[in-house]
Amino acid sequence: MVDAAEPRAARYIIFDTAVPGFGLRVTPNGAKSWIFEYRPGEGGRRVSKKRLTLGSGTDFTPDQARKTAEQYRSIGKTGGDPQGEKTNKRETIACNELAKEFLEHIEEKRSASTHSGYQSTLNNHFFANVWTTQSGLNRSHGTR
Repeated sequence: MVDAAEPRAARYIIFDTAVPGFGLRVTPNGAKSWIFEYRPGEGGRRVSKKRLTLGSGTDFTPDQARKTAEQYRSIGKTGGDPQGEKTNKRETIACNELAKEFLEHIEEKRSASTHSGYQSTLNNHFFANVWTTQSGLNRSHGTR
């Protein structure tokens, strides 16, 4: 299937008959990638489709890509949103990065002694302890 798919003037998708939403996308320049198309949440025609790229045509065999698509399909069938989870994970920043951004932000807005106090507190309590892993926060939490 992968080798037989030839480039055309416009991008197209060859959908699989075994797994709904799973297919091979072929671009005009000949690039091929495995995709999975689904409707998140409760699904239905009123929900916009989302498309998840699983990898290039050479990254997986058709069976491996199909198995991955089946896993994402089961997430979608149980109310999950695989693409939404992927986006949230990408936007999540580490707590130490958030603290460093905070220090840079207040450097111009606070006096040197206040900045030094904040930095000391963060170094002694924040960086030294448990706050070096992913926080579950994203950049939008800090913008007001």
